[in-house]
Amino acid sequence: EKYQFFRSQVPEERNNLTLEELTNAIERYINRNDEEIENITSGLRKGRPTPPRLTLLKALKKKEQEEFDHGMFVPDLTIAKNVKTLRLVKVYSKSSQKEKEEQKKVNKAKEEQKQLNHQKKQEMQVD
Repeated sequence: EKYQFFRSQVPEERNNLTLEELTNAIERYINRNDEEIENITSGLRKGRPTPPRLTLLKALKKKEQEEFDHGMFVPDLTIAKNVKTLRLVKVYSKSSQKEKEEQKKVNKAKEEQKQLNHQKKQEMQVD
């Protein structure tokens, strides 16, 4: 997710970002869940437990802010070679991995059906 986010921060017509633009991109990354945090917070009622999703998002933001304050690892998009490499790399998210696994299942089912059809065809020829 992090690499996909940063890859999307460099416009296609650009080869790199300035340091200021990279810093702004990092801040956008850290604050990317603010809208969801606000939506959950605005729907809270007094006396109700805090939703686990809100706790998770706040903890994630705090962790990433601390990383930023002490040295966060992000691709150095001020260097054109890094931007080019990042654009070439296929970044797999959990969802794309699930899609890949589902496609394997579909392909396996198709292959099994193909084999069954072949067996039926051969049985019919023998009869």
